[in-house]
Amino acid sequence: MKRICLVLTAGMVLLFNFVSQPLAKDQRAIDSAVALAKGLGEDQCMLLHQDRQGDSFAPQLYEFKHKDTYDDEARSYQLVRIPCWLAAYNQGDAFVLFDSYGGASLVAFAVPDYTVKYVDPGSDEKVESIKVTGYLARMTVGFSDFDPKTLEISEYHKSRGLGDASTSAVWRFSSGTFALRSFSVDASYDGEFNQNKLVDFGESK
Repeated sequence: MKRICLVLTAGMVLLFNFVSQPLAKDQRAIDSAVALAKGLGEDQCMLLHQDRQGDSFAPQLYEFKHKDTYDDEARSYQLVRIPCWLAAYNQGDAFVLFDSYGGASLVAFAVPDYTVKYVDPGSDEKVESIKVTGYLARMTVGFSDFDPKTLEISEYHKSRGLGDASTSAVWRFSSGTFALRSFSVDASYDGEFNQNKLVDFGESK
């Protein structure tokens, strides 16, 4: 009986070590990601500086593999989504990417800078034109989602609570980073939901 107990105990220890090692690795990745995001400062990541890290604001870790054109085989990556800020009707997240060599970096998101011209300068209900004037980089995205199948991060950002004026964007993983694929905008505060694509780089991967 004593021998059986020793065998069972040894088995449980081996099982615990087998399970805990990847969990510990994942927790280290999350802790490192949180530290990087906290470095953005309280203006961009207030939730971390306020220590509001309950279940509602818990970081999420994703694992995926990707084979680029210059790779002999698929590489393994980890991506951590970190809730950073809350506003009246929006929420923003930062993302940290761990590459196959263990290096970690905050993901920067390219977005178009644009100007809106309205039909009536005294009203923002009807848009005459929207002109892209350049590109900016943001470190957080609103109401984000990551799809491990398409390797895309998406965003939906309201310009007011109703959501009739809004923007949405998609960034797809390629060559070790997330590149902007599309950006849509609805700049008319008219009670209707009618986004139009301002930037569209197509579906090619």
